[in-house]
Amino acid sequence: FEERIFGKKTKGMVLIYFQEIINRLMNANKNGNASAYKNTYGVFAKFRKNKELSFAELNYRMIIQFEQYLMNKGLTTNGISFHMRTLRALYNRAIKEGIAQQEDYPFSKYSIKREKTIHRALSLEEMKKIKQYQCSDNFYEQLAKDIFLLSFYLRGISFIDLALLKVKNIEANRLYYKRSKTKDIFNIELASEAFEIIYKYNDLSDKEAYLLPIIKNEENYYREYKNALRLINKKLKIIGNNLELSIPLSSYVARHSWATIAKRAGISTAVISESLGHETEEITQVYLDSFENKVLDEANNKIIKLL
Repeated sequence: FEERIFGKKTKGMVLIYFQEIINRLMNANKNGNASAYKNTYGVFAKFRKNKELSFAELNYRMIIQFEQYLMNKGLTTNGISFHMRTLRALYNRAIKEGIAQQEDYPFSKYSIKREKTIHRALSLEEMKKIKQYQCSDNFYEQLAKDIFLLSFYLRGISFIDLALLKVKNIEANRLYYKRSKTKDIFNIELASEAFEIIYKYNDLSDKEAYLLPIIKNEENYYREYKNALRLINKKLKIIGNNLELSIPLSSYVARHSWATIAKRAGISTAVISESLGHETEEITQVYLDSFENKVLDEANNKIIKLL
């Protein structure tokens, strides 16, 4: 309409397409992806001072300028990587939909840099400390501890997947669920330790009820999940500080810890990879790098002592 009446070009424009993709993702209830696109849209729109541009204008030079803008804002290498990967994903979508041209694609010349994140795994001894930790009378501190342990007992299940579990996901002594991130189906035997936590919060009588007191209103589930995640991580940080753990405690640490402790127990990387739902063992290896380095250091020290 704008093109025909005002002669204003809208097709193939980056900011307009950004908003269209965000709306599509929100309508499809892909709130995590929508949030990522919304985040990068906000930053890129500020960089552009809300001035529109075509995909042809989003060239290599523009990307370098955006990278410098993010650096000047004090973003880390991985923070810059996040926005660049989102922008690249947007451009790839535009090419597939015929909105941008392959010959204009600027990311074939640009390498997205990433730094290895600090390893976020606890030792077996530290996990035992958390299990034995006596919580205060605060309900959410106890809930935070229980959620962390339950995530560990369920092979490092993510917080979003734990929040979305319903009673109907349990059949006999097994848990069946679809991972939000990859849509893979998981089938996990529920250990007595897991049931002990579940029964604290649910008698399993209502099949449609959420398993844990995280989400109450299904229509606002994403907002409630995000608010709960912030609160649980705040309480976990307190627990971690009280126990003087080696790393800051958060819900995601349970996943890394499960993988590392499994490796130290002699379980193969292939089995750990499948348990976590990783597409490749290379992804799993990111979880295990510090462990592998520790093994190599110990081996080297033993050899040195032989001299």
